[in-house]
Amino acid sequence: MLGGEDYPDSIDAIRVYISRIRQKIHDDSSEPSIILTKPGLGYMLSTSKA
Repeated sequence: MLGGEDYPDSIDAIRVYISRIRQKIHDDSSEPSIILTKPGLGYMLSTSKA
């Protein structure tokens, strides 16, 4: 797990990783359809077939 008090910059690092993954798979960050952001929970992959 990456996070918690031992890793104060982990949230920013995770956001950068997700952003780079979205760029590589061409998932529009303004309206993502593959990697979804769930506020307060984290990220998840979409199960819908677009």
